Amino acid sequence: MKTTTTLLAALFATSLSGLALAEEGKMPKFSDLDANGDGAITQEEAGAAPAVIEQWTALDANADGKVDEEEFATLKGQS
Repeated sequence: MKTTTTLLAALFATSLSGLALAEEGKMPKFSDLDANGDGAITQEEAGAAPAVIEQWTALDANADGKVDEEEFATLKGQS
């Protein structure tokens, strides 16, 4: 239960920071979206960054349902 609460709090904080970044027109950092620090961004974590969600299929090159830092770098290269 404590882990779930912590994860939900982290996701909430990430979504708030993502909204602020989106309003400023800046692309968030990988580490800002990887709320649980596992080295991958899930679609839930990416919810804070519309640009990531919009390009999810292209970013998730290996179709494992997560975007790792190398995959994320392809988005950064496009901006």
